[in-house]
Amino acid sequence: MSILLAAVIALETIRFGGSDTMYPMNLALADAYGQANPSITIAAEGGGSVLGIRGVIDGSLQLGASSRDLTPADYDAARAAGVRLRATPVALDGLAIVVNETNTVPSLTLAQVREIFTGRIRNWNEVGGPNLTITPYSRDFYSGTYGFMRTDVLNNNDFGPSTRYEPSTADEATKIAQTPGGIGYGGIGILGRFKGVRVVPIRPREGAEAIFPTKETVQSRDYPIWRRLYVVTAEPTAPSSRRFIAFVLSPEGQRIIEQSGYFPLAR
Repeated sequence: MSILLAAVIALETIRFGGSDTMYPMNLALADAYGQANPSITIAAEGGGSVLGIRGVIDGSLQLGASSRDLTPADYDAARAAGVRLRATPVALDGLAIVVNETNTVPSLTLAQVREIFTGRIRNWNEVGGPNLTITPYSRDFYSGTYGFMRTDVLNNNDFGPSTRYEPSTADEATKIAQTPGGIGYGGIGILGRFKGVRVVPIRPREGAEAIFPTKETVQSRDYPIWRRLYVVTAEPTAPSSRRFIAFVLSPEGQRIIEQSGYFPLAR
């Protein structure tokens, strides 16, 4: 057998798809791992957490990226397919609330965020901002960030009727930057990169200090809208996938996560 043929046979591709929030981080991890392990290709892709979880269940993905916890419905779908799911926390994230950069609102309470996105507060002057109609933007159903926002921030209430849904964080940020009354949400690691939007500090309750999502405030849980980011696999997990997850959790992997603009797990 030639050396070239042996190299081709040894090459393995692991499909790693799902969360758009995690996509830049996953690309950096996949690239670093591939350089250290040339016989393995980690093919990172987006699409949303729901598609990542579904891909693990139907076998089209070896690794799923999810920016929300697995739900009973996820486990039920996996069980019906004869699959056992495992979600491994690999990073932390602060869910940033952003407005158009011209909006002067100084901060928002968690309750005000909830009332804005459920449609109870409709003008920025109700929360200390300009006399301007609020235009809420949200990710769509396939997004784990949408799921997290609905369950953990809106307390399982529906989004208001004026909410506009976007297929990606980039689309959401673009629309907010073009809309003076716009507001949206997303992982600080990706949403904070866009021009034309401003991150609004959040107060856990009325009278409390306004807090920005930073590594320190997310790891300490002082920032009130924090979450874990997960790699989802089917059990038993293939050895090659386990080795990649171990790399992600290693000091080197956690350093890459932080360099990518996300927050490593608190030690």
